[in-house]
Amino acid sequence: MEYDMIRYCKKLQRDLTNLVTGMDEYQLQSPEKLLRWKEFETGFTDKPFVDRLLKDVAKAKKDKKNGEEYKSANEMLTEYEISMNDLKKVIKAESDAESLDGGKFILSGNIKVLENGNVGRCYSRAGEMMVQCIEDAYKELGFNVPITGEYLVASSEEGWAGAH
Repeated sequence: MEYDMIRYCKKLQRDLTNLVTGMDEYQLQSPEKLLRWKEFETGFTDKPFVDRLLKDVAKAKKDKKNGEEYKSANEMLTEYEISMNDLKKVIKAESDAESLDGGKFILSGNIKVLENGNVGRCYSRAGEMMVQCIEDAYKELGFNVPITGEYLVASSEEGWAGAH
C-alpha cells in the first residue's frame, strides 16, 4: 500500500503543473483498496430503489423551491410502498453523508448510493493530496486569488460519467 501511495504521489507531482496552469480537470484511477468509505444506513438493500427514491426527493425539493408542482412525501410513500420513517431514514442518510466533516481529512465531493443500498462518502489520500497540491500551487505561482479543488469518486462501472 505504501508503494502504491508513493507511485501516486510521483504521478500527481509530475502532472499538477499542467493541471494548475492549463487544465480544469485531472483524472486518476485509484485501486479500490486505497479508498475508504463512510456508510450511512438507509434501511434498504436495493441500490436502484434508493437511487430512484433520492432522485425523486431531490426533484421534489427543486420543484417546490421553483414554485412548480411537486411530488409530495405522501405521494412518494404510496408510490414506493414505504413508511414515513423509511423515507426519513433515507433522506437522513444522504443528509448525513453530505454534511460529514472530514476533520483534518478532505473528503470526496460526491455522495454515492453503494451497492448494498446504503449512502456513502469516500476518502482517498491521493484525492486529498491532489487538492492540497492545487492549494499549494497557487501560492507557489504567486496567484492573487486563492484556488482549490475537489475530487470525485466513481466506480469503473460508472466510468467518467459517475464523477461528473
